[in-house]
Amino acid sequence: MEQSAITYGFVLLGAVIQYFSTKRQCNSNLTADDEEVYLFNIPAALRYQKSLTGRPYVRITSLTQKGYHRVKVFESWVSEQDWQFMLARCT
Repeated sequence: MEQSAITYGFVLLGAVIQYFSTKRQCNSNLTADDEEVYLFNIPAALRYQKSLTGRPYVRITSLTQKGYHRVKVFESWVSEQDWQFMLARCT
C-alpha cells in the first residue's frame, strides 16, 4: 500500500513539473505570411483534428530531409483571428 502511494505521488509530481515547464515555454518556431505557415522556417501542412477528449486542434507538420517537426495548436492557445487563419489553411 505504501509503495503504490509513493509511486502515484511521483507520477503526480512529474505531471505537475511537466505541465509548468511546458506552460512556461512561450518561444514559438511557428511563423506565417499571407499564404503559407512555416514551422522552423520550413513550409508546413496543417490538419484539423480532435483530441481524445474532443478538444479541437490544428496539427502542424513540416518535413525535413531526416524526418519532420510537428506541433499541436489548441484553439484556446491562440486568438480567434489566428485560429480562423489556420483553419482556412487546413487540408
